[in-house]
Amino acid sequence: MMLTMAYRNRFKGTSMRLPQRDYRRAGGYFLTLCTKKRECFFGDVVDGVMEFSAIGHMAKRCWQEIPDHCENVRIDEYVVMPNHLHGILIIERRLDNPLVETFHGRSL
Repeated sequence: MMLTMAYRNRFKGTSMRLPQRDYRRAGGYFLTLCTKKRECFFGDVVDGVMEFSAIGHMAKRCWQEIPDHCENVRIDEYVVMPNHLHGILIIERRLDNPLVETFHGRSL
């Protein structure tokens, strides 16, 4: 089963996506990835410094490896927080995959 069909209409939440926008286009995209129920799986901030848990190190590594798996995509600035990650992805050339979809509010 395709991932897009497995989760369709299963989770509530509004999308910030513009319906007329082709998100396969080249450009910079700001993403926020949140943990389920906003639990602090990625670590804790101690004295103003992020101390990563094992899962936090894994999340950081997975983010850094995105360009190894996605042709024409590179990462820009990002920050891993205890319960979420903010990052900018740069799509350098239009993506050929017609199945680009938002997974707002979904567990993957």
